[in-house]
Amino acid sequence: MLGRMRVAALTDADKIILSERQIPNPLNVDSLVAAARFYENLVKDDPTAMTLLSHRTDVDSFNCDIINHMEEEKFTVEAIDKSKMIASVPTGRERVWQWKKWSIIAKVDETIPTRHGTSLGDNDGGLRSHLTLCINARVVLKRNMDRVKGLVNGQTGVLERVQSVGEYVAKLGIR
Repeated sequence: MLGRMRVAALTDADKIILSERQIPNPLNVDSLVAAARFYENLVKDDPTAMTLLSHRTDVDSFNCDIINHMEEEKFTVEAIDKSKMIASVPTGRERVWQWKKWSIIAKVDETIPTRHGTSLGDNDGGLRSHLTLCINARVVLKRNMDRVKGLVNGQTGVLERVQSVGEYVAKLGIR
């Protein structure tokens, strides 16, 4: 069905299914707020329920609203993609013609806001560099961490515990 939506080729059966899944908004509030309240009620019965949104700004607003309505204590985690921090050892001679300053590709000023928001940084794996979380928050992995344990890209879970070292979060426990 998602494939047919992308190319605007929904069948009549698809339209019926989608109309049955339309989120009610009797108070006529912002649609993302109504979706967040609907989701909160839905996960009580089905903890694996998921929300798909088409724009990153909508995802940010939705997630912020959900986290703010949770009664647990909130904390912020700096999200660093450690796989990008592993230094590679240069082999062979230095290739000055490959330096960025000699590139013919147009340079983009990352401080200028775009339709996708501001820059997400170089060390956060393409996601937000700071995450606000709380116990019982839903999370999703972006990278394969341990295939044997099932910690793979796209795996979802619920945050169960937090281990801190001083003021920094050292480990997150997910079920």
